Amino acid sequence: MSVRLEKMGECILRLREERGYSLEELAGLTLSSPDELRKIESGTQQPDKMTLTLLSNVLNVYPDSLQNGEILTVLHNPI
Repeated sequence: MSVRLEKMGECILRLREERGYSLEELAGLTLSSPDELRKIESGTQQPDKMTLTLLSNVLNVYPDSLQNGEILTVLHNPI
């Protein structure tokens, strides 16, 4: 298991819990299975590009930062 995948998985797990999503809810929102998401969170599977993009959108973070195991929240300014 690579350190980068492990850090990314830890970030996804932390954000999922902070945002109040169950594993099943986040899997449904990102068009992945709970088993696939569990592997991503444990750092044993690299998400494909679509899953990474969907995870970033749902968790409101930048895809590049999530992929690097960092948490940089996307700020939405009201118009």
